[in-house]
Amino acid sequence: LLSSSAANVCFDQTLWWLDLLGFVLKGKFPVGVAKWIIWEETPWAKVLTTTHHLWFVPLIMKGLKGNGGLPGAGFLVHVVHCLALMVITRFTTPRNIMMRDGTENYMNINQVWELWRDVKVPALRVCDNSHAALAIPFLAAAWIATAVVGYPPYWWFSKKWENYKKTKQA
Repeated sequence: LLSSSAANVCFDQTLWWLDLLGFVLKGKFPVGVAKWIIWEETPWAKVLTTTHHLWFVPLIMKGLKGNGGLPGAGFLVHVVHCLALMVITRFTTPRNIMMRDGTENYMNINQVWELWRDVKVPALRVCDNSHAALAIPFLAAAWIATAVVGYPPYWWFSKKWENYKKTKQA
């Protein structure tokens, strides 16, 4: 299950690291996935709770250390997990919640309604605010595809780390 979780978020969280490094070094978010943390309307509580984008995958890698690294089967579990996550999130959370004071709280958990406004890749935005029958398969395919790109480097690194540890102990 840990490896499935890593597959679910490895690409996104790598983009977070790139965005934050770009912001620290050049004052710009090159990808845009993390830019919402500096939106004026973003409360500090959300900024603090989103730090998991930085420590979650390293924590998983640490948890799997000594257990053979990331197993390849984690990717297959990811596919099922991803589909379930998209369906459950889309049908149980609204895009927005109207607060008592009349302000609107933008939810969009797991980006099942639309990508953040700062993500400017048009091909990824084709299903923004589309009907669930169109959006869910598209989003699931997009997240699975990102894991196809993002998971192998983490898998490779975890195997190298395990082999390094074994040779160092020998």
